[in-house]
Amino acid sequence: MKENKTAKLLASLTFHLVTSIQEKHTRLADELGLTEVELKCLLSLGTDKGLNNTNVAKRIHLTASRVTRIIDGLEKKGYLNKGHNHKDSRSLSLSLSRKGRLFIKKLNKQNVDMHSKILVEIKKSQRKALIHTMENLNSVAERRLRKSKLSTAH
Repeated sequence: MKENKTAKLLASLTFHLVTSIQEKHTRLADELGLTEVELKCLLSLGTDKGLNNTNVAKRIHLTASRVTRIIDGLEKKGYLNKGHNHKDSRSLSLSLSRKGRLFIKKLNKQNVDMHSKILVEIKKSQRKALIHTMENLNSVAERRLRKSKLSTAH
């Protein structure tokens, strides 16, 4: 296969994979009565403790003021706890509530279960190569993203 044709195929496959993941998140958010940005915010917090609005805003590429409104909504829905940062009293310290931790744990289990089902449909002899290729693809994509961030920062 020619290099340009391979690049087009890779672009198409990547686009469809990202679209499928976004669709999964949209459905999940709808089922839980969350907005997509609320879900994205919860996922960005993961199990990290002591993050603040600014950290979350950077992770999900939104303004700190927008994230503040999202966090307020998640706190009201019982997914987050807000506390004061002991090092800087002007800053909030965010953590998942019990409900939020259980949600993330359940989501992670669903993710592993889904990928287990996918792996069943892939020959055992191809799985190691698949993982290796995906690791390479991820590594190259992250490296190129970091490079493009550095070049636009100057």
